[in-house]
Amino acid sequence: MKLRRKIVLVGTIAIIVCTFVSCTNTKVDANKPRTFMWEVKNGNKKLFLLGSVHIGTKELYPLDTNITKAFENSDVLGVELNPNNVDFMELISVLFDFSGEGYKKLPQEVKDKLKEKIEKFDDSGMDAKMFETMNPVGIAFMLETLKISELANNIDDIQNSIAIGIDNYFLNLADSLNKEIYELESVERQLQVFTNLGDLINEYILTSLEQDTQLKLEDFNKITTAWKNGDVKTIEEFTNINYSKNEQLNTKIKDELIIKRNKEMAKKIEKLFEENKKYFIVVGAGHLIGKDGIIDLLQKTGKYEIKHY
Repeated sequence: MKLRRKIVLVGTIAIIVCTFVSCTNTKVDANKPRTFMWEVKNGNKKLFLLGSVHIGTKELYPLDTNITKAFENSDVLGVELNPNNVDFMELISVLFDFSGEGYKKLPQEVKDKLKEKIEKFDDSGMDAKMFETMNPVGIAFMLETLKISELANNIDDIQNSIAIGIDNYFLNLADSLNKEIYELESVERQLQVFTNLGDLINEYILTSLEQDTQLKLEDFNKITTAWKNGDVKTIEEFTNINYSKNEQLNTKIKDELIIKRNKEMAKKIEKLFEENKKYFIVVGAGHLIGKDGIIDLLQKTGKYEIKHY
């Protein structure tokens, strides 16, 4: 696995995990086990959408034969993010404020709790001074990355678990087959989730510092098992959790993290039907299911026949 890809995925994984675990409201019938793959057909053209889990275990494999056949028969792999397209200089410019002015504007309560949080991760290579060179968006981003460190305490081989997550599995497979890769978003677009919070970013950071963010191994296993079994009902149990006690923040997060991005990705997916290529698209499962999910948005157009495998 390429080092560059590892760095990007570790940095962005928490955003995607939040999408999958805590920010969706699914209404899909889960009475019988299915996969998290849908076929979307328009006339004689079709593509496949696969909802993914981004941190995996070897128990996820082998994948359902319908999934592997759909990928094998595709010309292009579509993903939320193609790590090889990341502009790291632009990423640094978004996350850091080396003048320190961004950090100085944080409420003292946030600074105190941030220092307390970092002291718990002496082996993470992070310290409070590093955060002084970041703007609020960068701080929020790094706090999400710390959640992966917390998860690593419960998983023996966190890097391997990321490597065998569904997204990365197909990215590596596409690389090995020289299959074209198409991205629906970018790291910069995902970071807009934080940027667009505006003044609520301080509340977001404070909530992140105060809550018990550790994803327990038991929950992790439930999520991966549910994905393997196509068990939407179990996933639903993890999706109705509000991020904060602040309802304004909850509404804003759902709008920025889920609704806006779903609409943007759905529009791009519709455009793909104008091409003479077969697409196999992998996005976080939370983006596909539920009201205002990508499947729901495509169904509402009345233009597509949609089959859930």
